[in-house]
Amino acid sequence: MRGVLNSGHTRQSAFVIRTEGDNFEPRQFGTWGAKAIASIGALQATIMDRSIVLPLRRKLSTESVQRLRHADPDHFKDLVRKLARLVEDQGETMRKARPDLPDKVNDRAQDCWEPLLAIADLAGGNWPQRARAAALNLSGAEREAMSTATELLGDIREAFGQQDRISTEELLNKLTNDNLKPWGNYAHGRPLNARNLSKRLKEFSIESHGLKYPGNVVKQGYRLAHFQDAFDRYLTPPGGCAGSATAATTSAGADLQVADQRPVADRSATGPKPKVQQMGRSKRKY
Repeated sequence: MRGVLNSGHTRQSAFVIRTEGDNFEPRQFGTWGAKAIASIGALQATIMDRSIVLPLRRKLSTESVQRLRHADPDHFKDLVRKLARLVEDQGETMRKARPDLPDKVNDRAQDCWEPLLAIADLAGGNWPQRARAAALNLSGAEREAMSTATELLGDIREAFGQQDRISTEELLNKLTNDNLKPWGNYAHGRPLNARNLSKRLKEFSIESHGLKYPGNVVKQGYRLAHFQDAFDRYLTPPGGCAGSATAATTSAGADLQVADQRPVADRSATGPKPKVQQMGRSKRKY
């Protein structure tokens, strides 16, 4: 399934070779088309960074939502009709569209957002600003799809806080005691341990060292300086999503915000790769 989903990211590569029939004849199957995936838990990094991730949260008892099962089927038929007319009238315009893309969104995310931003530009009004604000929030620092290792980097940066060093014991306690993060249930129900942590950080050429504490106590741990290069390469700087998306995004939509922004502590992901655990971290991807 992963191969099928990954192959459909661009029109040129949107096919897979599979065998068919009693003679197992190779055949090319097209994979181009919109796809929606719902997931509890992180998917593979190659899928996550080809997707626009919409984090879901369990609703409060004071919140209400419309129930999809009660929706009028004619409403969807009307949407299909309107979309078909849009393609007929504006298909060539859309094919030639080259919308301005937010610089703070990485290359893969720009690929995902380009057609949506082109549609927003065609719609006009405040849609171009709203769409770019959504792109920055959903693909930016604390919401960008990421690998498990890169998510760990983001959580370690948070754990350091204002410290310039941290013992392995303290770091693991901060990571595993936060039930909004996946590290307390990292490996078959067991929390992240020092060995797991060391293995993950070696991907970034980071190793633990002996740290001296008062009373000539030496503990294994990490210095912030050892992480700085990895932070710079794989994580968006804190607050990096603020500001306008592009020069074309004027102040006309500056007061627009994306609904349901989550506090940083409840983040689903960052960097070259998103995350999940428990109900509050389920994901829907488009």
